[in-house]
Amino acid sequence: MAGDWLKIEMTTPDKPEILEMSQLLGGMDTDAVFGKCFRVWSWFDQHTACGDAPRITTNYLDRICGVEKFCEAMLVVGWLSIENERVVMPNFTRHHTKSSKDRALANQRQALYREKLQKGDACGDACGDENSENVSSLEKRIEEVYIPPEKKDAREKAFEQFWLAYPGKKGSKQYALDAFSRKVRTKENIEICLNNINNRNATTLEIGWGVSDIKYIPHASTFLNKKMWLDKIESSDTTEFAL
Repeated sequence: MAGDWLKIEMTTPDKPEILEMSQLLGGMDTDAVFGKCFRVWSWFDQHTACGDAPRITTNYLDRICGVEKFCEAMLVVGWLSIENERVVMPNFTRHHTKSSKDRALANQRQALYREKLQKGDACGDACGDENSENVSSLEKRIEEVYIPPEKKDAREKAFEQFWLAYPGKKGSKQYALDAFSRKVRTKENIEICLNNINNRNATTLEIGWGVSDIKYIPHASTFLNKKMWLDKIESSDTTEFAL
């Protein structure tokens, strides 16, 4: 429940635990073992807040990853544990919480910045512009995923504007917030999205939303995930949103 990505080391597929699990599972391919582990980790990330899964059994998790006794192998290597009859993922807060992911992204940004400085010192002014362009491109991709804590409030306020304006309020507000955080993100896209809603609501349902009744308007999360906010809408004399 801390985002749509996992913090995985490149060396994870070659870790001793993967090799041991392969042997425990009758020689299962190590890449397949890693893939099934990723499936289990993803389930915990999406459905738990602290790595504690009450009322969930290892058999249920086996059905999720599609391999019998897979989670027993995870128990053996210490990547799962049973505590008070609950299935628990050890070290969950180190890798799966929102704060741990924020730290990982912040560290990556710092590494890019240090790389930029080192390349600038090594190449001098002759290649400085090229290095700056390459690093800036990487930083831009990270910026699209990582929103610093000081910008969280602005994004949440923007979502509240979206939710207030969205007609019908169909579907889960939390699902809509998650979709808004994943699909909209940047300041420019937030303004486009809010203005799109504003323009749709400023005209008739048939013109703005392509439906005859408000009950047929898609769920807010669907609207965001399918990027329907990028569709061109004939605007009226409306006041545009600006952040």
